[in-house]
Amino acid sequence: MMRYIGRFLPAVCLLLAGFTVQGQQKEEIKARTFLRLLNGERFAQASAMTSAAFRQQADTAALKKAWEGLETHFGAYERLGSSSVLRRDSLTAVLINTLFKKNRVEIQVAFDRSGKVVGFHTLKVASRETVQAESDSAGGFRQVPDSLVFSDGTLKGTLMLPKDSMPVPVALIIAGSGPTDRNGNNENGLHTDTYKLLAEGLAAKGVATLRYDKRYVGQSSHFDLQVPPRFEAYVTDAIAWIQQLGKDPRFSKVILIGHSEGALIGTIAAQEPGVAAFISIAGAGRPLDDILRTQLEQAKVLQPDFPLEDAGRILDSLKQGRAVRDVPVALQDLFAPGVQPFLISDFRYDPAVQLKRVAVPVLLINGTHDIQVPASEAQLLSQADPQATLRLIEGMNHVLKDAPADRAQNIATYGRADLPLSAGLLPSITAFLQQHHILP
Repeated sequence: MMRYIGRFLPAVCLLLAGFTVQGQQKEEIKARTFLRLLNGERFAQASAMTSAAFRQQADTAALKKAWEGLETHFGAYERLGSSSVLRRDSLTAVLINTLFKKNRVEIQVAFDRSGKVVGFHTLKVASRETVQAESDSAGGFRQVPDSLVFSDGTLKGTLMLPKDSMPVPVALIIAGSGPTDRNGNNENGLHTDTYKLLAEGLAAKGVATLRYDKRYVGQSSHFDLQVPPRFEAYVTDAIAWIQQLGKDPRFSKVILIGHSEGALIGTIAAQEPGVAAFISIAGAGRPLDDILRTQLEQAKVLQPDFPLEDAGRILDSLKQGRAVRDVPVALQDLFAPGVQPFLISDFRYDPAVQLKRVAVPVLLINGTHDIQVPASEAQLLSQADPQATLRLIEGMNHVLKDAPADRAQNIATYGRADLPLSAGLLPSITAFLQQHHILP
């Protein structure tokens, strides 16, 4: 038996990436949940998912020992990758590719017919030494670990420093929704390295960056899971990073860059002192509940049996601040009990109203081939703040790569970390920073 280091996150999938989680088979979801419980040191809850025969051989102490052994051998967990399901007779096995500090490990979680875990172990182990060396020396820029300590946990991040003499401007990169980590990847199949590439591109222009794992994600996982996450906590985290970066003598000015859900977080945080400029990338122009209604209507077109009426009922209740117990199986990932407090808190904020309160220079960026947040959303924000600079980048999609307008081909780029950022992105940011005298 071995243990995984997955992190619980409020996988709300705000601005959903093609309903990735809903597309998983139920065994995959159970396997990921099992590993998240182990990673969160909730061994008793993980044990409750196992069969009676399994528990006779391995109690909670054995699960704890197995997990500790996994970390000892393979280093700190980074993220979950793709998964697949194999079936044979009465058993079902889920294979999950898992990245650790030292190795890429394929972990198998086996289930019996009743859906109980009957075993888990490693199958394949691949070295990470070459990948790590390339990551550490990418572009020749120095990467420095950074952290932000709270009473209930610690946020972990990475500073990337340009070769220019200090002080230099620094940009805080705020990630999008769900389990997306500091590099722009997540355990549900998203592997773009978007934020890492953005950091490297900005370093080449003389701008330092701080990108971080949100609470409950990646190395920032050890927060109190008994307290349901709320949107305001993510705003508070961003403000705390702003304050910490503002006190650092290496940095001249602090810029906020928010992507997708991170754009709304950044819009609210940019209203605080200490911010020189705000850049919204693929940010919604309407409240989240409106966005979700649109996306769920699209889901109904793709899946005629999708329970759209039930989804509307749930959204109405959450908008009024009331949690919902009766959630259809098809909607349980999106409206899970642990996610609902986050949605209720997020639904209170209208991005257009919040943007009007931002006093610093604003750049609004959207791709014309973004199938999650269309360019019309950026235009709504531009109407709310006519002084903001609007840049629509031809052919850019939601993960900031050039992509066809065709949905299937567009989503295929969500797993292509080898693709560069869209050619128009960095020049648009650089020109904006020069216009406002943040860069020479």
